[in-house]
Amino acid sequence: MRQVLRFTLVMGPLSSVFDLATFGILLGVYGATPEEFRTAWFVESMVTQVLVIFLIRTAGPAWRATRPHPVLVATSLGALAVALVLAVGPFAAVLGFAPLPGALLLAILVLVLLYLMAAEALKRIAVPRGNGAPRG
Repeated sequence: MRQVLRFTLVMGPLSSVFDLATFGILLGVYGATPEEFRTAWFVESMVTQVLVIFLIRTAGPAWRATRPHPVLVATSLGALAVALVLAVGPFAAVLGFAPLPGALLLAILVLVLLYLMAAEALKRIAVPRGNGAPRG
């Protein structure tokens, strides 16, 4: 339980900080409409939460880790693909989503990359070596 608590106390606030940064950029910088806000936050949240799986699956650097199991790759990326199709596909408007301007998409991409870099750096605190996690 101590390891779960440690992980939660490190990675939870990181996610919250990036949620607040996303809100600030969407509202303060881009003045996003409610539909654009919903779409951008959904896309950013889904991409970060799915891709972070590949970072936290090992205590070592993700780029040196053993390859993830094909089932993990297929299910994770499949779920991400479904989420993105929902956000930009033919039923997007029914779900309250709207097309995003290119500059806003770029901002979301930058936020995703910053989140993943921060998660990679902080996981060394959240998942210390020697706790039974794979070393990768």
